[in-house]
Amino acid sequence: MTQPTITKPRYGPLVKVSVLCIMLLQYMQTLTTPAAGAILAHFEQFGYTSLETPYLISIRPVNKQNTRTPDVAVLRFHRPDKINSLITKRSGASAKYTFSDIIGKSEVIKRTKNLAKRFAATEENILLLGESGTGKEVFVQAIHNYSRPNSPFIALNCAAMPRNLIESELFGYESGTFTGADKSGRPGKIELANGGTLFLDEIGDMPYELQSVILRVLQDKQVLRLGGRRYKKVDFRLIAATNQDLRKLIAEKLFREDLYFRLSVLSIEIPPLRERRSDIMHLANYFLESYAERMG
Repeated sequence: MTQPTITKPRYGPLVKVSVLCIMLLQYMQTLTTPAAGAILAHFEQFGYTSLETPYLISIRPVNKQNTRTPDVAVLRFHRPDKINSLITKRSGASAKYTFSDIIGKSEVIKRTKNLAKRFAATEENILLLGESGTGKEVFVQAIHNYSRPNSPFIALNCAAMPRNLIESELFGYESGTFTGADKSGRPGKIELANGGTLFLDEIGDMPYELQSVILRVLQDKQVLRLGGRRYKKVDFRLIAATNQDLRKLIAEKLFREDLYFRLSVLSIEIPPLRERRSDIMHLANYFLESYAERMG
């Protein structure tokens, strides 16, 4: 077939391209033709080894008329801040809270915040434990904004999502995978979280059969869409939260022990309000002031 035409930038090395450094935008990727692999392989002939631009790159093959053979490849440059806003809009999640939004001066909440900051400074996955209403999601968002503030924040509530939809939401799918699927396919939340944070709320409610797949993604750092044949490399921090006793679920064969050990290397117990009674007045004043501001 005719080799794709790829030229060097006129004004110097705006970008150096190789298969390893190209950051394909998950939801704009259009390399679906049989010759897609040939296009990517052709980039290697230039011998480029590094990315020297703050922009993300998507690649689109342009086929010859009435053929499936690409004649040229179009590279598009995208500002990361614009991309992140689009990812946030598509995923329906955003991280607006920081550690300064966690109200309280009790010793127990201070220790919890300090521990969360220490864990946030690492690249490890984090497990948050605590009763409903203790503010686990506020801590999750604070950890994200402390460590990866300019990166995607993607969230999925395992208890709120129907079991038959969780798999496609997490892993995405290729076109034609099932009836009603988008014609162009769709990236999953794992892909959208690449470079940022994936928050799985109520992880204890995740279907048992999917837990092994999540474990494999964490181990191999790659994901396969439903109906897909090509693995996509991903790099994200997983933060999981639950109000359940995971050890009890393990004993009942409802939660995988190997996934638990993978998640619980760094774990944080969020204290309930009854263990930090001295914070009640601080919280009451905060909510009264917030309400007064909204009411003018």
